[in-house]
Amino acid sequence: MAKSIEEKVEEHYKDCLKELGITYYGKTQASQLNESIANALKEAPSKSGGSGNNYPDIMLMLKSRKLNRYIPVMIEAKGGKNKLEKLDKEGNIEQVKLWDSDSKEGAKNPHKKGDPNFNSIEKYAVNGAYHYAKIILVDEQLRFEEFKLASSYFKNGKEVKVSTDGIFNITPTKKKINANTISFGGRYPYVARGESQNGIRGYINFDENYLNPEKTISFGQDTATMFYQPKAYFTGDKIQVFSLNSKHGELNEKIATYLITAVRKALVNFAWGQSSFALEVISELNVMLPVDKYDRLNLNYMENYIRAIEKLTIKDVVEYKDKMIALTKKIFE
Repeated sequence: MAKSIEEKVEEHYKDCLKELGITYYGKTQASQLNESIANALKEAPSKSGGSGNNYPDIMLMLKSRKLNRYIPVMIEAKGGKNKLEKLDKEGNIEQVKLWDSDSKEGAKNPHKKGDPNFNSIEKYAVNGAYHYAKIILVDEQLRFEEFKLASSYFKNGKEVKVSTDGIFNITPTKKKINANTISFGGRYPYVARGESQNGIRGYINFDENYLNPEKTISFGQDTATMFYQPKAYFTGDKIQVFSLNSKHGELNEKIATYLITAVRKALVNFAWGQSSFALEVISELNVMLPVDKYDRLNLNYMENYIRAIEKLTIKDVVEYKDKMIALTKKIFE
């Protein structure tokens, strides 16, 4: 297969580096350049705003005599004209900005007004290289921001908008099923306001049109019990359904565990059974959550944090088991 113009440009400058005796590395060789740089490129959001894996076309280390240190250099190759760089109105190298309108219907890369726009770092060489440089050189500290609990909720059958950045869209359960009118031993979970078994009182058969969606959080409105529900479910009275605002991504068990803990912490000053759990009150609740460098909800951090906690818990259990085995052996020696 013939090489693209971009590949030919890349190969040309690799040949130039060879002539100068400068060692360079290709797209998939970051770990040979430097392990920490490889990890940074792997973990950071990609040029298109994805969940990671960045691949600079050419990477190398240059020795600075003045600083007496090696400096990482990231090079991006482009094959078209006028693709060197794009500057903003202030003359700065443009990075991520926000779309000022919704995309047209049927667009290849659909977006909403206010979504991050990664076009500059995808399409322009200097902008892309600068993106990689920031990943490597900027010492980013973990930051937390306050988010409203709700993006929207329903009152008297009408949707009430709260905040476009709100964490959840809150909807009432599709049908309040009285536990005294049903028989247990069926197929689908029946979620009530209890504090154990994920809020599941049992399993029932009922009209599937009234199932609440999977991958949501059930919220007991008078008890503030919250549980992640991985499968579609029915509910009893006073249950609200929390769906993650699609702007932030998709909910899974680990992310839900982190969010539930954060919401419970924010609810700590609320009294059980009070009218303070009314939707117009809790929808305005401020919840402190981690954000990434684009000020987006950092779901990757939440998931990795819970995964690390799980590993620590398993480690503690294993250590306890080993201690008990050793103690038992000592008793019977």
